[in-house]
Amino acid sequence: MTESSGTDSVPLYGQPTLTGDTLRFSPTEAFFAEAGPYGNTTDGKLELHLQAADGYQISAIRVTEGGDYLRHWSWHCGGSRIDWGQ
Repeated sequence: MTESSGTDSVPLYGQPTLTGDTLRFSPTEAFFAEAGPYGNTTDGKLELHLQAADGYQISAIRVTEGGDYLRHWSWHCGGSRIDWGQ
């Protein structure tokens, strides 16, 4: 796994932990994105090579991300999910 960012120093996400069939990234730092004339955007990229063990196959992948954000002085939760396969 490698990570890079055009806007911030890495690591942003750190090494994941493996539990069963789940890789979990637990960033310890807060990332910020602001709109307006003094805006600040955090951009991060993860590259990961997955290979099934002998005799097994990868039939599906799910990527889920989420976070909290402050908008007009009110906290909100957001996130998205990408599914591939069965």
